[in-house]
Amino acid sequence: MIQAEGRYARTWTNAAAKNMVRQIPLIAESFPSIVDYYPATLNVVFGPMIIVAGSDCRTPPLQWKAIGEDGETGEVFDLVRCRLTIGNQGPLNALMYVGHWSLHRLDPHKQEFLAEGFIDGLTDGMAVTFTCDRPAIELPYTKSAQTGDIAPLARTIVIL
Repeated sequence: MIQAEGRYARTWTNAAAKNMVRQIPLIAESFPSIVDYYPATLNVVFGPMIIVAGSDCRTPPLQWKAIGEDGETGEVFDLVRCRLTIGNQGPLNALMYVGHWSLHRLDPHKQEFLAEGFIDGLTDGMAVTFTCDRPAIELPYTKSAQTGDIAPLARTIVIL
């Protein structure tokens, strides 16, 4: 079991909720249980970097919009079953939701999740604990830099 601490981050402009309407039916063809999750992503910034090298589902390239930002013609999604404790709520069943076109992939401290239901009372900066039962390794990096509430760590978790 792996665990990481982070903070909920109200980022972007709720565009993910609009995109989910188009993405979920396509993802459901490969991973039917995605329809059991609330159709909006939770953005979490973690101290450690989290790299998804293995997942519970990897979709084929999906045509949910005409073209990607760099001219791609289909987006791949990785889904990892996990649990989130958000503030005093949880643990909640969740999916780490890795969209390969997402700008969140530029920073492996940031991850997106779907939870099994709507989470009332989310506030920016709320504590989040991520727990996952998939095999994983932790790389032995130890440096950190305090730049705010969450210290970006060199600590790296690789989910296999």
